[in-house]
Amino acid sequence: RKACTARPGWITARTMPKYDNWEYDNLLYTNRICPTIGIRKLPRSKYDRATQRHVPRFDHFCGWVSNAIGEENYRYFLLFLAVHVGMCAYGTIIIAKCFYGEIMDQDLLNATFYLASTGESVTASKMVVLQYLMARHFALAGVLLMMSVMGFVLAIFLGFHLYITAFGMTTNEWYKWRQVRKWHASAKRKYDRAVKEGRAVDTNESKIMVVDQGDGDVGCTGPTGPTDTSVSSEPQHAD
Repeated sequence: RKACTARPGWITARTMPKYDNWEYDNLLYTNRICPTIGIRKLPRSKYDRATQRHVPRFDHFCGWVSNAIGEENYRYFLLFLAVHVGMCAYGTIIIAKCFYGEIMDQDLLNATFYLASTGESVTASKMVVLQYLMARHFALAGVLLMMSVMGFVLAIFLGFHLYITAFGMTTNEWYKWRQVRKWHASAKRKYDRAVKEGRAVDTNESKIMVVDQGDGDVGCTGPTGPTDTSVSSEPQHAD
C-alpha cells in the first residue's frame, strides 16, 4: 500500500532547496532549465509525464503501483518487490508440497492409469503423473505455474534493483549510462577503422554530454516510446 500511496517527492520552486543535494556532473546532468515546467533541473531529477511532476532522484514510473518511484518512496518500492517475491515463493512451495503429498499418499508413481477415451492402461511415469494432477487440479496447477513464473521474474527484477542500488544508480541513470557505453563503443569502432585505413584523425579532445530529448518516459522495463536520451560530442580545441 505504501508503494502505491507514498509520494516520490515533488520538486517545485519552494521545495527545490530540500532536494538540491547532488552536484552536476556535466555529463548526465547539466545546469539548465527544465523545458516542461520551467524550473532549474536538479541533478538526478526528471519530469514524469504520468504524474506531471518533477521527481527528485527519479527512478521510473511503475504501472503496477501506478506511482512514480523517486527519492522518498524508493525504499517502499523495494519492500513491495521483496514482499511479492516472498509471497510467490511461499505459494509455489505450498502448492508443490500439496501435489507431492498427494503423489506420496496415493502412491501415484506406482499406480496404473487408464485413458478415458480408449480404456488403454498406461504405466505411471513422472510425465503421466504430472498430466493427471494438472487434469484433476487444473485451477491449482494454473496458480502454481503463475506464481512460480511471476516469482522468478520478480526475483530477477528485485535483483536488478539491488544491483543498481549497490552502485548508487537509478533505473533512469542505468539506461543513460548504457547510452553512453553504446556511444563510446561506436566511436571507438570508427576511430579504430580510421587508424587502420590511415585516414587523418582529429586528436582534439571532446566533451561528452548526455542530453534529454523532451523528458521521455521511463517505465519498469526502461524507456517507453521513442528513446529519450542522446549523446552529443562537443569538440574542445586546444589553445
